[in-house]
Amino acid sequence: MEDKGTEKEMNKNFGSEVKLQDIFELISGMSKKMDKLDIIQENMENIQTELKEVRKSIEYAHSEIDDLKKENEKKAQVQRETPNASTNLKPTT
Repeated sequence: MEDKGTEKEMNKNFGSEVKLQDIFELISGMSKKMDKLDIIQENMENIQTELKEVRKSIEYAHSEIDDLKKENEKKAQVQRETPNASTNLKPTT
């Protein structure tokens, strides 16, 4: 009788060891996946920061372009008005 009781205990312990091993492997796998997700999240945050910087740079470039367009329009207007003004001038002699 003792042998059967001992055998049942061994099977019971063996079953729990397998379950503990399975649980350990599951948790280890989840831990690795969580680490990968942390790395991905960090990379995404870095990308978002870089995109914000690029956006600011593009906005600055657009504002500079707008300023240059306005300056060129003013220069063109002055050049259009200048020949008219010079024809109205009397030569000094």
